[in-house]
Amino acid sequence: MNGLPEGACRAARSPLERRLTVLLPAWAVGKALEPLWEDWLDGAGGWLLQGRPLDDLLGFPPQGPLPWAALARRGLGLHGRGHWLLGTPLHLSPKGTGLDWEVAAPEAGEMEALAADVNRHFGAWGWRLEPAPGAAVWFLGFDAPTGLRTRPPFHPGRGDAPWLPDGEEAAGWRVRLNELQMFLHEHPVNRAREEAGRPPVNGLWPWGEGTLAPGQGRPWAAVGGDDPVLGGLAALAGRPCLSPRELLGRIAGTGAAGGGDYLLGWGAPLWAAGTARPEAVAGELLPGLEAALGGLDRLVLCSTSGTGYYLMVRHGPARVLKRWWRSIRSR
Repeated sequence: MNGLPEGACRAARSPLERRLTVLLPAWAVGKALEPLWEDWLDGAGGWLLQGRPLDDLLGFPPQGPLPWAALARRGLGLHGRGHWLLGTPLHLSPKGTGLDWEVAAPEAGEMEALAADVNRHFGAWGWRLEPAPGAAVWFLGFDAPTGLRTRPPFHPGRGDAPWLPDGEEAAGWRVRLNELQMFLHEHPVNRAREEAGRPPVNGLWPWGEGTLAPGQGRPWAAVGGDDPVLGGLAALAGRPCLSPRELLGRIAGTGAAGGGDYLLGWGAPLWAAGTARPEAVAGELLPGLEAALGGLDRLVLCSTSGTGYYLMVRHGPARVLKRWWRSIRSR
């Protein structure tokens, strides 16, 4: 495997090149993907180039927050005013002197009931909880910027309580999240969940802050995916959001005339907890991706939790994809 500097990749680009970025959800691949990068790419016969942060790959300012909430709302056609975060429901449990956490997955009716009572009880805070269509996550709306720095649940980093935000307003937010935890602990929805042997929803993880500004996002030649975030990225590029199979079919056939950057999101939802196993995601993706390889010059694989990697696929045979799939299935 040959390593080249990132700048060499950019200098060598041709306007006729076809480059596909595949965005995979961290909840599906988790830690199963990252240990495979080097093993998989060692046999590719091409060049692995320096990884780039996800925000840079998608055309947003490096080191800034990737506005997951705003992108998802844009993709869903929700254009209400205000500033938005995502609120992932949590189950918190005692662990030593602190708390352990896991992402909860309340049903749609439970999401609505909890949001309605939180909005009623804590209305003076200026919060607006709205259940997101088709995902176990809330939109968390405000009239003014929050001044927070957060991290997503699928890339929590280190710390005893990674769901707690940082930033100018962090102290007040931490007090409110603690009050919210106590309120949720006694809620009828959670009493019913516990009676049914299900973990209560007793915490909230705010994340995904940021707004959409002109010029953000890459000018994708085409975008494919079943996730609202992909719809938002397509809208920023002035493109419709195709189905994944339609996008791969265009690249594999004659529909992708000329060069350009193509974006494929696989494994919805990208922005909330899901239940598919890694081998299921790979098993659905790889046949179509293998067929599209002949229409590509470069491939970027990236997880929502980390960085992406370039591969010169003109020199990487389709058997490499099969090898990656077998490696995932064996874990």
